[in-house]
Amino acid sequence: MRAPDAPASSPQMRSRGSDRVSDRVSDRGSVRSSSESSSDSSSSPSSSPSSSPSSSPLQKKTGAGVLPNFNHSDTSTRSGQNNPFLLSDLLVFLLVVLPVLSYSANRLYNAPDIGVADMFVSLITAYLFVEPASGVLHIVLDNEKFNDWVGLGEVARTFQRHHDRPIEISWRPTAQFFLEPMVPYAVIGGQALYLKNNFAVATLFSLFFTTELMMFAHRWSHMANDRKPYFAKVCQYLGVTMSDAHHHKHHQTYDCNFSICSGWSNPVMNRLVNKLFWDEDDMRWFGVLAVLYFSPTIAGAVRGEIEFLP
Repeated sequence: MRAPDAPASSPQMRSRGSDRVSDRVSDRGSVRSSSESSSDSSSSPSSSPSSSPSSSPLQKKTGAGVLPNFNHSDTSTRSGQNNPFLLSDLLVFLLVVLPVLSYSANRLYNAPDIGVADMFVSLITAYLFVEPASGVLHIVLDNEKFNDWVGLGEVARTFQRHHDRPIEISWRPTAQFFLEPMVPYAVIGGQALYLKNNFAVATLFSLFFTTELMMFAHRWSHMANDRKPYFAKVCQYLGVTMSDAHHHKHHQTYDCNFSICSGWSNPVMNRLVNKLFWDEDDMRWFGVLAVLYFSPTIAGAVRGEIEFLP
């Protein structure tokens, strides 16, 4: 089940990634250089918990605690920014997401064609969907060309600041972090209100939980091993969520490993982005994202299974 790491980036990819680093944030290289040099001694066997001979196989396989400025435990990074969209995220959660989840749960409970096995299959389907969807969303939010778009621009700029201090995501207040994906989920989850197919509704209901798993998979990949919940270590060990080392490849060049749940789709995504399709700076990825987000409605329309509430 372990997600394979993406192949090493070519010189062209590395060059393009380096150029993009200097173009996006002028001092990003100095931040990374200073943090790497300052962590040389702290990542030695005498000071790094994960490099100790007594480290468990679980700790070693997840690769936690060995990547400077990425997930290294450092007193200077023990702070995380508050969610700048906290109020709007909370309102969306209370006024949209909770009612949609409540409606979906009640409908599925009373649906004669949905049983435990169906719910399990819908959970797997949602898990498989959120992985490539997270990759396309990541490509869009990483693209500075969207920074001036109304609504999306502020979200993109906030997302891009994560590259300056990657470990910061692991120190954000957990409750606020939980609310961060509410608006994207409301867009796709709200489609359950007019879809007649109960399995589609079950998948959208399950998508709430796999979306949160995806978010925390990203958070855990930046979290020092001594702070990482045991559940997170098990998920990484089994390949349910991506390892620290797998996601670290993205922060080296910013042009690969965009999917941030388990990473299983990244070998395919990397080939699409860098060889067979548009590169990561192409704005047409927003169209792909829109199709993915409204794919339940598109599929329902094709099958004639859309019925708006009275």
